[in-house]
Amino acid sequence: GKVGAVEIRFATSIMYSIVHCTSDYVEFPVTPPAEVEKIWTVAKTNTTLIFFCNGMELLEYNLDNSTDCLENWGGNVVGQTQFFGYRNGSDPTDVYYREAPDSCPSILVSNSTTGTWSDEKVGTSIEVVCNIAHLLQGTSNLTCQIDGTWSESALPTCIESADDNNSDDDDDDDDDDDDDDDDDDDEDSSGATPRGSISKILAAFIGSAALFGNVVV
Repeated sequence: GKVGAVEIRFATSIMYSIVHCTSDYVEFPVTPPAEVEKIWTVAKTNTTLIFFCNGMELLEYNLDNSTDCLENWGGNVVGQTQFFGYRNGSDPTDVYYREAPDSCPSILVSNSTTGTWSDEKVGTSIEVVCNIAHLLQGTSNLTCQIDGTWSESALPTCIESADDNNSDDDDDDDDDDDDDDDDDDDEDSSGATPRGSISKILAAFIGSAALFGNVVV
């Protein structure tokens, strides 16, 4: 069943009310941040409710201030959380309060050791490490912020190292040289006579014919 409710009222000053605990709206002891867009977080322990606004702690409320409060809120009690809002009793569908995200969107960094990060909770930090022969461009450490966005709007990338590309080109050149040497070896081993050797044999043959002619004469 319903345990209780927390209300935050925006008037001349921002006040709070805790059903079963406070009899009226109470002003926060710490002034909330000045930003127009405010993200509120209410955390609970066995004996306290803790209010945060944009990450700033405004109040740690002791549930044992009254018996009724402690009975309804104290202990390891987890209930359903619902958010609603209205503006001076106007259109009830004109809701401008919303539940803060509890995680950041998934990200993919190609050629990294992890690849994809998904469902990372608020407050979680990750480190992007690139694969071998790849260089990191951008910030390697990212944090999932309280508003559900990553700490860096431009995500890092892993690009192939230029030195590795040059190494591949050198290997290709070496392979071409080896192919040329193999072609020479193939010609020698096939039994074909090199062009220079043919000239020498032809010259020797002509010389022998002339000598033979002299003998005949």
